[in-house]
Amino acid sequence: MIHRRYPGEYPAKPLRESWFGWSAISVAAAANLVLLVRHAEKAEVAGNDMLAKDPVLSPAGRKRAESVALLLKDANLTAVFSTDYWTGRIPRIPHSFVCDIDHAGFFDMNSSEHRADRSDLVPAMCAAQVIVPCYDLQPTLNFFVERLGFRLDVIFPADRPSTAIVSGNGVTLRLVANSDAPLPNLRLMVDVSALPKDAPRELRAPNGMKIELADANPSIEVPEGKQEFVITRLGGSDVWGTGRAGMEYRDLIPNRLGGRFVASHIRIAKGGPVPDYVHSHRVRFQMIFCKAGWVKVVYEDQGPPFVMHSGDCVLQPPQIRHQVLEASPGLEVIEIGCPAMHETIADYDLLLPNNAFNPDRLFSGQRFVRHVARDAKWSQCRTVGYEARDTGIASATDGLAGVRVVSSSGEHAGAVRHYGELLFLFVLSGGLELRNDDLGRQGLGKDDSCVIPAGIEFELTGHPGSEMLEVALPADQSQL
Repeated sequence: MIHRRYPGEYPAKPLRESWFGWSAISVAAAANLVLLVRHAEKAEVAGNDMLAKDPVLSPAGRKRAESVALLLKDANLTAVFSTDYWTGRIPRIPHSFVCDIDHAGFFDMNSSEHRADRSDLVPAMCAAQVIVPCYDLQPTLNFFVERLGFRLDVIFPADRPSTAIVSGNGVTLRLVANSDAPLPNLRLMVDVSALPKDAPRELRAPNGMKIELADANPSIEVPEGKQEFVITRLGGSDVWGTGRAGMEYRDLIPNRLGGRFVASHIRIAKGGPVPDYVHSHRVRFQMIFCKAGWVKVVYEDQGPPFVMHSGDCVLQPPQIRHQVLEASPGLEVIEIGCPAMHETIADYDLLLPNNAFNPDRLFSGQRFVRHVARDAKWSQCRTVGYEARDTGIASATDGLAGVRVVSSSGEHAGAVRHYGELLFLFVLSGGLELRNDDLGRQGLGKDDSCVIPAGIEFELTGHPGSEMLEVALPADQSQL
C-alpha cells in the first residue's frame, strides 16, 4: 500500500498503478504508514553452499526489484529497513531509482550501528548547498547563470535580493551577499576536446571565486619511478592501518618506488559481510592474490558472485566495476597496482551481477582473469629445482605483467637479474635468501617481501618446500 498525497488534496486521492503484478493503492491520511515488501525471486544455485544460503536475484527477481523501486520512487519515504541478504537488500536496487527518494534513510537491520534507538541525522537530510559569499550579488549571479550555464532556483527577497540559489553540473551553490563565509574554489569537470581552442582553464567570478576547468576524462599518469632494493618484514600490529571499507592495510613498498607502484597486504580479521560498494579503479595494472581465508566478490560482465580461496588470483583490468561482498575471518590478500596513487570511483547506478556475461571483454586492452589454484598446473622453471604455476595474467595483459606462484623443491640457488619496471617477491611459506656483493645476505621468512632493482644481480636460494608470489613487469622479466 502506498500513501501519496497530491498538492492541495486531503485526504489522499486513490491511486492505482501496476508493474508486473504489483498494485499501489493509496489510503486515507495516516500519521505513519509501513510498507512490507517481500524479497524478490532468487536464482537457482547448485554446487555452492554459500551461494545457496545467500543467492543472487534471478532475472525475474531483478525485474521485480526495479519495478518496486519505480513504484516507491515518489512515495515520500522517510526510512527503508532491510536485511543483508541479496534477495532483500534495498541498496541492491539501482541507485538511479532510489536516489530520488530524497528523504529516505537506509538501514541495515543486521548492523548494530543502525538499530532503531540510534539517533541519526541522515533520514532528515534533504539536500546540500555550498555557501558562496559575494559582495555584490547580481554580477556573481549573472556569471554563474550566463557564463557557466547554472540554473536559478531560488532568489530572495524580491525587492532587494541578497541570496540566490543556483544549481548545475551536480552542485548547488547558495550565493549570499555580504557573508563572512570563506570563499571556496569550484572545480568543473569538462570535456577538454569540446572546449574552444583558446578557452582558459581557470576563471574568476566577480566575487573572486576561482573556477577551475578540469579534464573529466584525464589520461592515467604513471610516474617515471625509481629502482630501489626494498625489504618489508612482517612486524607487529602497529604496521597495520585502516583503509577503504574498514579493511586493514600493510604497506609492502613504503616508498612506492617514486609513485609508480603500490603493494599492499590486506586483511579482514572478523569476517562477515564487507561494507563495500560497486566501484572501479583508474589504473594501468592491478592484481589481487588471496593469501589466506576466502572472499566473495563479483565483477562486471563476469557472471554471478564467486569465492576466491587461498592461492586464487584475479587480474582487475582498468576500470572494471566490482564489489567485495563477504569475507571469512582472517582473510588476507596481496594487492599490487600501478600507479601507486589512483582513484577509486564509486558507481551507485550499476547492480552487480549485471545481466551481461562477456568474459572475453577487453578493458583498456586487458581481459579479466580468475586463476583458481586447485585447477592450476605446475611446470618446470628455467632454474633447476624451481617450478611454478602461471596465473594467465601475462597473456591477458599482452605481456604487460606476469604473475606466478613459484615453489622450491630443494636448496637450489639461481641468479636473478632483470631489466624491467618491477620484480616483486612475497614469501607465502618457508623462506628464501638473497645475496648480493654490495648488500650482503638477506633472509626472508613467511609474509616478508622484497623488490629487486633492475640491473643488479642477486643470488636467490629458496628453502625446501618454500613458495613465493612473483610479480614482474613486463612479464618477460620473470626470473626463475
